[in-house]
Amino acid sequence: MGVLNDPVDISGDFKSFSNVYFVADHMIEFDPVTASGSIVNNRHAYTLHKAFSNMNAGLQQIGPNEFPGGEYAVSPALPFRIEFISSRTIRIRAKSGVVVPAERHAESIMLVNNDMSPSSDWQYSAVPGGHRYRSPHGSVIIHENPWKVEVYDGTGKLLTSTNHSSDNHAFYTPVLPFSWVRRSEDYSRSFSATFNLSPGEKIFGFGEMFTEFNKRGQKVILGIDDAHGSQNESSHKPVPFFISDRGYGMFIHTSSPVTCDVGKYFRVSTPCI
Repeated sequence: MGVLNDPVDISGDFKSFSNVYFVADHMIEFDPVTASGSIVNNRHAYTLHKAFSNMNAGLQQIGPNEFPGGEYAVSPALPFRIEFISSRTIRIRAKSGVVVPAERHAESIMLVNNDMSPSSDWQYSAVPGGHRYRSPHGSVIIHENPWKVEVYDGTGKLLTSTNHSSDNHAFYTPVLPFSWVRRSEDYSRSFSATFNLSPGEKIFGFGEMFTEFNKRGQKVILGIDDAHGSQNESSHKPVPFFISDRGYGMFIHTSSPVTCDVGKYFRVSTPCI
């Protein structure tokens, strides 16, 4: 309603014809020792598609619009890495631009004891077109082209994976894959970390909320609000963490506004933006 302390829903920034979208496409310069490399992000914008009396908006790859030409990368290659925190925990890190000043390993109030020492429980092996890291409790496969991160449990069951645009060719519904937006009004940036859901998968968490316990099919805005009861979608104690009945959980390590579409708009993906 545009009043004081309205929860901030940033999902509209990912549906704007004014903004530019950079879709994670493929990986280059990967170092298996540090599990780090660069993701090439292809530049996109929304275009209209009309069929009879129905119109949809979908992303289409575009060229540069900056002057002078050649000064800015059309499809920037930006750093990404996976950190192995424990035999059961990994951390995916990606950037949407150059960080100034340089990134510092300052203590975070969101991490217990700030212990980010890499675990030695993960063993590396090359696979066709990618890289596998395996621990006693599961494995992670990083595909180079198209770029995709797949997470498996100890039995080899696929738990979840990042969503690439090639995953969505069989659907008419336009889907925003793993990407980030560059807002035209101020050039600020935000990620859409889109992961695939499995049929029938249930999602629980996000802190104190009084909607259905299973958040599948809901849009969750992680903003602090005085709900004044239990008959609305507001949250007085939002937590950027959820668990799945498939046996994994996900923590979103940020203090920025977060909106999670838990299969509400598109039933087989969860973008947290």
